[in-house]
Amino acid sequence: MASWQCNQTTRADAGFTLIEVIVALALLSLMAALLAGIVNGSRQMLGFLERNDAANSVEPVQSYLRSAVSQTVILVDPAGGLSRSASVVGLKGEPDHIVFATSYSLRGQYEGLYQIDIGLTRTAGGQQGLDLVASQTLVRGDGSDVQFPVAVQRSTLLANVASVSFAYFGRRDAALDDWEWQPDWPFSDRLPSIVRIDVRFASGDPRTWHRLQVPLQMSK
Repeated sequence: MASWQCNQTTRADAGFTLIEVIVALALLSLMAALLAGIVNGSRQMLGFLERNDAANSVEPVQSYLRSAVSQTVILVDPAGGLSRSASVVGLKGEPDHIVFATSYSLRGQYEGLYQIDIGLTRTAGGQQGLDLVASQTLVRGDGSDVQFPVAVQRSTLLANVASVSFAYFGRRDAALDDWEWQPDWPFSDRLPSIVRIDVRFASGDPRTWHRLQVPLQMSK
């Protein structure tokens, strides 16, 4: 009886065998591989969702700009004078800033003619960044129920933008056939044929801006 207890104690103190250690290491390796695959798959899914969300944030902005810019008009009163928008009668553009009058209105807004001012401003909250912002003012309504002046509506189109650039395809001299891309558009009596809009994001930003070229319906 005493001899049996001694043998049992000796076997318990012997530890794991080599085969048991190998099997345990194999199981741990398999679990580590599975865990690494799960983590990598999660990262890929999160990256896909982030890129998809980023793309979805850009597409509505391009759709809005395409619609608003394409319907740019020259505002002239029936009597021959300027409209209530004395500062802009059509489109005035700079390399990084554009102001134009348009007949386009978002769903739910007053129908009429709007003046839209688009450019970069400092990110709200004092952060070091730039936002692409549109300021919109109703300058002529189709109904008599609109009270002027109408308050300016300011909307952030895209946050944290590195830069924006505009270019204008048209004639510098109305009497010459010198159609080419212009860095600015100071002519209030005529419109460019095409407005090109480029937005650049900071390095590492998943958003992608595909060059936007908008033909103007009322250009001459």
